[in-house]
Amino acid sequence: MLLRNLSAGYGLLAVVFVMSMLPVRAEVTDGVIRIGVLTDLTGAYSAAAGDGSLTAAELAAQRLGSALKGVRVEFRVADHRNDPGVAEQQARELHQGFGADLIIDMPSSAAALGAQRYAAGNDVVIIHTGSGTELLTGEHCSPNSVHWQYNTGALTAGLGEAVAEPGGGQGWYVIALDHPFGYGVHQGLEAAVARSGDHILGARFHPFDEQDFFPLLEEAIASGADVIALGNAGRGLAAAIRQAKELGVDGLGVRLVGVLTLLEDVRAVGLYAASGLRFVAPYYWEQNEGSREFADVFQARYGARPASNHIAVHTATLHYLKAVAETGHSRGAVVVDAMKAMPVDDGITRNGRVRVDGRMVHDLNLVEVKSPSEVREPMAYYRILRQVPGEEAFGDPDPACPLVQR
Repeated sequence: MLLRNLSAGYGLLAVVFVMSMLPVRAEVTDGVIRIGVLTDLTGAYSAAAGDGSLTAAELAAQRLGSALKGVRVEFRVADHRNDPGVAEQQARELHQGFGADLIIDMPSSAAALGAQRYAAGNDVVIIHTGSGTELLTGEHCSPNSVHWQYNTGALTAGLGEAVAEPGGGQGWYVIALDHPFGYGVHQGLEAAVARSGDHILGARFHPFDEQDFFPLLEEAIASGADVIALGNAGRGLAAAIRQAKELGVDGLGVRLVGVLTLLEDVRAVGLYAASGLRFVAPYYWEQNEGSREFADVFQARYGARPASNHIAVHTATLHYLKAVAETGHSRGAVVVDAMKAMPVDDGITRNGRVRVDGRMVHDLNLVEVKSPSEVREPMAYYRILRQVPGEEAFGDPDPACPLVQR
């Protein structure tokens, strides 16, 4: 049974599933699992997360219903507005007001760190699927926290190879957000391009809401850079790509790469401007049979193909619910410990496991955006060039995480 009501407290959607099929080990307190989807409903990441993240989590609960006899799964959505203070407050409201056992999503690294501040000291599971900062599994790691999908190190690891020239020696210029994600992109690219024999010529950081990138792009071109790397996301990334094309970077022999480029970003920019872009895509709906099957079900419910983050929310929620069924607990470190003990096995994630620091390690995709004439169906924008092994992409755990020292 599916019930939809408006919550007076939040003014946002509340969703209830009742699971009543096969036997289950879980004896969840009061027979209810409550999941808070803390997301961006109206801002720069709303298309790649937003209501689609709720749909993805709902489908996970439906898919695993046979393992949760008599247990209700309730959902509530909150908007963090890409503000760390608001994210921390909303995490508190979801946990203390709604009684959330799990808080999931958190696109935007700054917002994710805000939510992490609250959750780290409280009895709630938190899974970050839409943020890139490595601090979540470094100095800010927590025994009840998991970082799913990607981080800045994984996104940048394959870029050096993606645009490498024989013998190396290319100069890169970085334009990135002036917040933890952007700093992580810069740091990750420094290491990645050095492995390819390239070097960073310069970097500029900009505010979250920046839309005029012409001055920064002109500065990057004037530096003599062979490659301009864009370390932003959402509407800012789309604006930067379009403006770079208007400045004629292709004709100047400058290669443009987007570190965090999402399916919705390509759609917003348009294939003519995005064609030929290379980047690392953590999940892609065409990556295997399981992802395509999920995409069909998601589209039937939501009306569009899932973005990478929607797939991440779905697979992360599945893994969490499996851990609940295994342990009989719905919150806290005991559930996360079970998530770490089990392989991530959902038919979509490849070679997935949750590490001691909370990092979910898995294989990613190095992709290239097709030309318009190559696209045969809506949103089938990528050509997968190769799989990037998870161990190669994510590297070793950060010793700054106290869990690594145990």
